Amino acid sequence: MSDDIYEIGVTEVETPSGNKIRVYDKERCICDIIRSKGRMNPEQVKRSLKQYIQSKVQNVAKISDYAKKMGITEKVWN
Repeated sequence: MSDDIYEIGVTEVETPSGNKIRVYDKERCICDIIRSKGRMNPEQVKRSLKQYIQSKVQNVAKISDYAKKMGITEKVWN
């Protein structure tokens, strides 16, 4: 993974034990799933996308921005 996209979607969360860790947000994970779907189990891809679409919090603008930066815009919208 190139350095210019490595930091896209990184956020900091607190673990149950109080430690702060850096993780990717949901939108970055969706983009990674779409980018790598050829190497993943098709049922898992379908389930992950369905769960995101059904979630109460969605940010399509963020997915679009990440997809543009990652060079996968066409994959995301097809």
